[in-house]
Amino acid sequence: HSKPLTRNCWLYFAMLAKELKRPFRSQSVASFTAYFKRIHPDKPTPSVTTVYRYIDQGLLPLRNIDLPQKLRRRIKTTKHTHVRQNQKNLGLSIEKRPADVKQRLTFGNWEADLVKGVRKASEPALLTLTERKTRYEIVLKVPNYHAQTCLAAV
Repeated sequence: HSKPLTRNCWLYFAMLAKELKRPFRSQSVASFTAYFKRIHPDKPTPSVTTVYRYIDQGLLPLRNIDLPQKLRRRIKTTKHTHVRQNQKNLGLSIEKRPADVKQRLTFGNWEADLVKGVRKASEPALLTLTERKTRYEIVLKVPNYHAQTCLAAV
């Protein structure tokens, strides 16, 4: 599958290797590909992704060290696309707690959290209870993290 492409695009690969091995190179694989398409519109040209894959597979006389910068082909996004539609509303949100709880003015306001190791409901977990004012903490090992088990431990 890859052999015919290296044969069909021999001019591209020969010029790319020469360009990227120059001592003062200014081209990346992407910029060279655009340049090659401009000066040789009639010649077959592989995609930039294919070139990177060939370099990784050792099919070209280039290595990653010869690349001016190896680009991350998939750009990470910061937006979260997964929205939980069936999320249970288990009381007031932590952001809507009263001011005296936020400021840790009175004793007796506890926060609970569940620390899971293996993400299976049948595996043990740690239940932490933290008092807001004194920051006194109680840690309990629970055999599983089913709701009834956690309520019984509290």
